[in-house]
Amino acid sequence: MQLTLKELIVCHINYRDVFNAPVSKDALKSWTLTHAHANETEDFDSIVGELIEEQLIVEKDGYIAIVGKEQIIENQPQKVKITEELLAKGRSFIKLFSKISFIRYVGVSGSGAAENPTINSKDHVDLDLFV
Repeated sequence: MQLTLKELIVCHINYRDVFNAPVSKDALKSWTLTHAHANETEDFDSIVGELIEEQLIVEKDGYIAIVGKEQIIENQPQKVKITEELLAKGRSFIKLFSKISFIRYVGVSGSGAAENPTINSKDHVDLDLFV
């Protein structure tokens, strides 16, 4: 069973909500249209508009979240800044890994890849890598 575009949009927004993260409208559009509904490009904006009118989601500053969770959009600029700082700190380590001949791929994953870093109880943020 294939989900409708509207169902897919709602599912993705709710998935991001599990991690207290908004989704950028551009990323949501790209992801949903790439994965299932490439021929429904024109419908995307109207469906997002419907969901806003139905007061199920809110859009602000290019991000979308569930109504009542507007704070996660407000927090996003700080999370993006933390992510950029984390990647800058890890860049030399990542470059070192990428120069090892038997390593074929080094990629950022987890909360850093989603621009949603989580600060642990020791006030640290980890950088998850696929190697």
